[in-house]
Amino acid sequence: SELAVRECLVKRYPRECFKLATKLPVFSLTCAEDMQKIFDKQCEKCGVEYFDNYLLHNLNSGDYNLVQEYDAFGFARKLKEQGKIRHYGFSFRGCKSVNLLRFLLPYIKTNKCSGMLSYEGIPLCFYLAD
Repeated sequence: SELAVRECLVKRYPRECFKLATKLPVFSLTCAEDMQKIFDKQCEKCGVEYFDNYLLHNLNSGDYNLVQEYDAFGFARKLKEQGKIRHYGFSFRGCKSVNLLRFLLPYIKTNKCSGMLSYEGIPLCFYLAD
């Protein structure tokens, strides 16, 4: 799908004319360096220098340890500071697959949760603000 985005969207329209989102598959990380490798490959395949939205994808309670160990939120924050992403957050599949309080409480307490997308009342992803 990334190659299709490049051919059908990026090559045909100016970058400022569309918003583009992608996600970091946290569950596939084997080391912290994988995050940069994956991001660089995503940019290359899509043919862009930045993404408008970047999500740590499909987090569940098992992935929480990887997020902490590899400082995935710090990585996303760094990308935002470098202008390589505009917004970041995380996605998951419903309340049963993630202990929401582990992720949300720090952001809710500090008012850093800037938005949420849901489907039929089930939260799917949250955008974070710095």
